[in-house]
Amino acid sequence: MLLLIAIGLLGWFVVSCVFAPLIGGAIHRCDVLARRRSVEVLRSRAQHPATHAA
Repeated sequence: MLLLIAIGLLGWFVVSCVFAPLIGGAIHRCDVLARRRSVEVLRSRAQHPATHAA
């Protein structure tokens, strides 16, 4: 029984080590895209006529 638990934990560790860089890369790409879009949104809001005083 203890051997099965050890094998399960080892398998979980291996799967985590394999998928962690993939998930981290996807999160990083989403973060970069969100920053890029937030700059575009702020720039377009600054140029919109409703934001300027009359």
